[in-house]
Amino acid sequence: MACKGITATILFESSALNRDEKIGGSVLSIKKLAREHGVFSYFSRPNIRHHLFTTLQYQYNWEPAPVLLAGDGNNKVIQFDFPRANILTYPELDLFGYMNTSADGRPTRKAPLGITKAVSVEPWQADMSFGANHDLVARLRQTGEKAEPNPYSKEEHHSYYRVSFTLDLCRFGYDEYLYDVEKKSKKPPGALCDWLEKNTDSATEEEVSEHAGWAQNKIASLGEKFEWRKYSKEEQTVGFVGISGQKGKAVFIVADEERKKRLANLLCVLKNGIMLQSSGECYGIVPRFIIIGCLTVPVPVFNNFVNLKNGSVDTDELSKVIMENDYVLRAYVSSFFPCDKLLEKGTTKVTEGIKVQEILSFCLENNHGEKK
Repeated sequence: MACKGITATILFESSALNRDEKIGGSVLSIKKLAREHGVFSYFSRPNIRHHLFTTLQYQYNWEPAPVLLAGDGNNKVIQFDFPRANILTYPELDLFGYMNTSADGRPTRKAPLGITKAVSVEPWQADMSFGANHDLVARLRQTGEKAEPNPYSKEEHHSYYRVSFTLDLCRFGYDEYLYDVEKKSKKPPGALCDWLEKNTDSATEEEVSEHAGWAQNKIASLGEKFEWRKYSKEEQTVGFVGISGQKGKAVFIVADEERKKRLANLLCVLKNGIMLQSSGECYGIVPRFIIIGCLTVPVPVFNNFVNLKNGSVDTDELSKVIMENDYVLRAYVSSFFPCDKLLEKGTTKVTEGIKVQEILSFCLENNHGEKK
């Protein structure tokens, strides 16, 4: 069966650095969720998204997509500058999606990468810390000024956290933009038309087939005739834009090699660690346990089953999910906890170690006819 999704569930150790509202003016709180068996701290999805993208910037030079202010008066909002920013020009929009309410047709892209909250697997025990700016007070006193410390309190929680990332391979590298057709010209809106003329070259169907083979079934399913344009960067083909003037549709398709590179970047960052720093504390999302699954449907199938039991990962439920869930084609596991039982019980589907190139090969060999 075709591999249409990848999911990664990570267990990492950290302090709760994602702060919430202040309590009583000077107590810094942490984000928390209450459940029947306790209160659990968490990192929000936007927080995880921010640090994931920052890590991709540091490690692989992913450029931040340009933004603009749109709207009238006091109703202005910040949004991505489409079409200058699209999935070909900025991998950020390919992975995390976007919305633009000012452009014709209001182009919107649901994020192919779904991210859960990072929720602690150990309950918060109402830990607090107390501090003050004694060092700065001492410096000011040395100048002859009178000064008193400014005390503050902080909620604290140090725990293992669980977070999952799930990528829809059917939408990763592909985007559609619908617009109102001008009766006479049949051309796309002015801003997109200008961008295409300045930044792309004419392309043939053969070129699209050769360089974006992964999307051929998707293109064929549209049943439309497209005029193709090619976008390149540093003499490398990044992707193609197809224009259907009759239907008022533009499709953006990332080329095979560029798509593979972006996927490899993501997997390497998830495997090795995500930057995570706040208030001077830096822990990072560095996996103590990570499982990556190649799936027929992009669902975070492992998320609810990665738990601690007696100080180690509970492998019984996880083994059952791997063996009995028909969505799971293959699973790759790396752990600093004992995992022998998991590897024994799931031998036919489980591979030890996160080998990025092996995962890429498996996914792409079983994904929409992409050329290796």
